[in-house]
Amino acid sequence: MASNASAHGLPAPFELRGVVRRTVTGGLGGTTGHHALPLHRGSMPFPPHVAGGNRAAMGATQGFESSGIRRRGATGGAGESGAIGGGGGVDSALRMEKPDAKPQSTFWRLWSEAKHERGHLAAAGVCLMASSSANLMAPAIMAKVIDRASKRGSGSGSSSSLEMCIAGRPVSDRTFFLACLGVFAAGSLASWGRVYALAMATAGVAEKLRARLFAALMVQEKAFFDEKKAGELAPILAEDVDVSSTVFTERMASVLRSLNSSINASIALLSISPHLTMVSLSTVPIVGSVAMLYYKHVRKLSMRLRDMDSEAQAFAQARLANVRTVRAFANETLEAQRFRQMLEEASELRAGEAGAKGFFRGGLFGMVGVSLMAVLWVGGSHVGDGSMTAGQLTSFAGYTGWVGLGFSGLATGNANIARGLASAERVFALVDRTPAVSGDEGLEPSADVVGDLEFRDVWFQYPTRDKAVLQGVNLQLSPGKVLALTGASGEGKSTLAALITRLYEPRQGCITLDGVDIATLNPSWLRRQIGVVDQEPVLFAGSIADNIRYGVPLATDKQVEAAARQANAHDFIMDFPEAYQTKVGDEGRQLSGGQKQRVAIARAVLKNPPILILDEATSALDAESERLVSEAIDRVVASRTVLVIAHRQSTVNKADSVAVLQGGTVAEQGTFRDLMAKSGSQLASLMDGSRTV
Repeated sequence: MASNASAHGLPAPFELRGVVRRTVTGGLGGTTGHHALPLHRGSMPFPPHVAGGNRAAMGATQGFESSGIRRRGATGGAGESGAIGGGGGVDSALRMEKPDAKPQSTFWRLWSEAKHERGHLAAAGVCLMASSSANLMAPAIMAKVIDRASKRGSGSGSSSSLEMCIAGRPVSDRTFFLACLGVFAAGSLASWGRVYALAMATAGVAEKLRARLFAALMVQEKAFFDEKKAGELAPILAEDVDVSSTVFTERMASVLRSLNSSINASIALLSISPHLTMVSLSTVPIVGSVAMLYYKHVRKLSMRLRDMDSEAQAFAQARLANVRTVRAFANETLEAQRFRQMLEEASELRAGEAGAKGFFRGGLFGMVGVSLMAVLWVGGSHVGDGSMTAGQLTSFAGYTGWVGLGFSGLATGNANIARGLASAERVFALVDRTPAVSGDEGLEPSADVVGDLEFRDVWFQYPTRDKAVLQGVNLQLSPGKVLALTGASGEGKSTLAALITRLYEPRQGCITLDGVDIATLNPSWLRRQIGVVDQEPVLFAGSIADNIRYGVPLATDKQVEAAARQANAHDFIMDFPEAYQTKVGDEGRQLSGGQKQRVAIARAVLKNPPILILDEATSALDAESERLVSEAIDRVVASRTVLVIAHRQSTVNKADSVAVLQGGTVAEQGTFRDLMAKSGSQLASLMDGSRTV
């Protein structure tokens, strides 16, 4: 068995105290692997990369049932390239592919989001029809008033009554005007209902879409956020979602209202005079053709503008967040000029959009004016020969205006929909993005974690770099022991720590936890077993207590205080007037570096993880803060597997063992005393170069 393992570059099998070794078959072309943790089935299918590539090294494929370990749908072995260090890579082995599906247009994707607000949309539709109908009655009412008034003035009709616009029988003036007021009141009430229902529908769509987008962003891999700036994502989460949510609510309602006005006004025109209608609508084909070109042009401009606005916002956010650095280099004027240049470039594009809008609307106004002038000219002759009354001509002119306004509204509404669809494409591009590592899939061991971590021929290269940062790293962290990792800057120490939590994935090789390849484990479960304290800990705006219990939201106040005491944080917290309810400010700016570090340690302690990673936790502190933090670290490392990334001798010499990372690999590993006494020691060389290691 050992020879088989060695043939594939694996160390001989080892036993863990109190852990039953299980033999798993069907791994590396008939070789065997070992699992120290009993595993249980999760809620999602087993990751496909387990079935092949370098991730099959631990044999987490066929044969689970025979060993008493349940699997999650994995089949097959490693095949020809299953050995550790073989081909594959992150793209082929780790990306969770979804079945091919016929792509759905952005328009219908938005409808699928909006249809959940069908109640509000239906109410808005009813109110829209009612308000549009009331508005369209205005020209007809005006015609009846003019005709009756002209008859009364000439003495040819009764002075005590007017003709009602709908019923063809005389009614009293009072009844007629009350009916007109009723129509206008109903129209106003319907308009209010439409606006309210659409606002509620828009808010509902935006809420659901924004929640989906945020959830999608939260599961993306670290490499995604290395490429995308927070300033680029924030506008999509805010403005783009808001604009997208109006497509099937306010924007579509505007289009439908304009369409309804155009159709009904055209019908009214035909009922008054078919001949004049042909004159009035003669410009429609030209307007329609120009409107389509305008729609396409605006959509392209909108997408470019949204990208430029996002870049400008990201630029501003980065400079404001790091204003101390900007001022340290006296670059306030330079940065202001750069931002102004970005705004000017966007303004030039926005000027093009405004020019297109002005050209279209101006042309449309001119078309309506020409059409109206032709109507009045031809209609005037009809009034003169008695074939049309003055009221009918006035009504016809009013409906002609309604048709023009309708077409204008259609063009504007379509342009707004184009902007909404452009924003929606940006939103759905993120919503649909499949993370390289799914946080909901993988094995979840049912036994307690022992804490045996091992790197086996691990290679890693950042996508944006030409050279691998880690080149065949072999390293073991023993359970309950402290390993100090040191080396020159840029050697990949923090990268190695990030691989443990699966923020990144190795290009080759594997990392095992208690004998199980962590690539087969559920990432969320894995991260719950690990506590991390960085050199620059991140605190969220809120209270100190909120930040300490961030990993354990249901922790009691007593548990929070106990963790703070263990982290040497309780005393300084109680010095604040509001104690644990003290607000730390954005990114914890109300606290000093040492205070933030101790709060971060308390947060990790409360989580009570079996594995702890301390990434240069004391390197940026003054002597007193370092002493307090070091005391806290000495307390919390007991009975845990700890990886300490450090440059200071005071930290390194306390570790059970020390590993020196150089040239992308572990140059040497041993106790601090042994390495310092070794001839040609890399550790000794580092210390000779800097006594702060």
